[in-house]
Amino acid sequence: KAPGALIMKLTIEELTTITGGRTNGIYEKVITGAAGLDEAGPTDISFIANPKYTDKVESSKAGVVLVTEEFKTKKPAIIVKNPQLAFAKVLGVLAKETTPAYKPQIHASAAVAESAKVAKSAYIGPNVVIDGNAVVSDDCVIVANSFIGRNSQIGRGSIIYPNVSVRENVAIGERAIIHPGVVIGGDGFGFVGTGTHFKIPQIGTVEIGNDVEIGSNTTIDRATIGKTKIGNGTKIDNLVMIAHNVEIGDNCIIVAQAGVAGSTKVGNNVTIAGQAGLAGHISVGDNTVVAARAAVISDIAPNQIVSGYPARPHREAMKVEAMLRKLPEIFEKLKKLTKDK
Repeated sequence: KAPGALIMKLTIEELTTITGGRTNGIYEKVITGAAGLDEAGPTDISFIANPKYTDKVESSKAGVVLVTEEFKTKKPAIIVKNPQLAFAKVLGVLAKETTPAYKPQIHASAAVAESAKVAKSAYIGPNVVIDGNAVVSDDCVIVANSFIGRNSQIGRGSIIYPNVSVRENVAIGERAIIHPGVVIGGDGFGFVGTGTHFKIPQIGTVEIGNDVEIGSNTTIDRATIGKTKIGNGTKIDNLVMIAHNVEIGDNCIIVAQAGVAGSTKVGNNVTIAGQAGLAGHISVGDNTVVAARAAVISDIAPNQIVSGYPARPHREAMKVEAMLRKLPEIFEKLKKLTKDK
């Protein structure tokens, strides 16, 4: 293995227990790593999730491959319902072996207010600042140079990576993962036009549910009044902008460079793809998919797939795009007809 490579030591039988699968034979082999089909070696586990890569399984040097019931191979395989999910479970085992272990402590260089409450099982890293009356719960990890504002609460088991700013009166649920550079609770962008721009004080809060992950350099603004909310299980990619008083439901996926303007309500299980933009004061129904670069300017009912600028039902948007490609041809025909007259 190369320096820093993932290393474990599990038998194929042990891997079947971890993944909830069964093997297509009896194997004594020990697996020490995980890799893609092209890169895997004789002691690696790999997986196939897309049938179009079937040929790669037979040519792969992987020691064992995670496959579905429908996939037949003579190579050592573990049969599971969802190979990608099973592979993720194996990577979870690797992550526990390779992720730095943070032993409970408050680093000597950290600044923790006397009125703050920090659990004894928490790790507070170098140069972390925890302001007055903030609460850091059991098993939390707050890595170097992060700031937790006054009266804010960090739920049990949450991890806050370096250079994160959590401003005052913010509530973060349990098992959150907050990546470097995130800002939670910055002022919403609110001004009254009076010839100049009069700032509207942003005195609300941000409330983030359990099992939320927030990618690097994402910003979630505090509400003007009330709360900006992120629901349980929602995953937010890097460089996403969530404005003041937005409400995001449970189990949503928001991909990089997307933006949601103020007071918009997004339902549960919604996917917002990369660079999509949602206007303010609208609602997006449950189970909706907003395609990449779509511009949503009005309400969307549940269970829709929308795309385009402005966003419309995906089939309709594809028809519009097809017509746009024909415009030069249509224009030439129209010009000829006009000339003939």
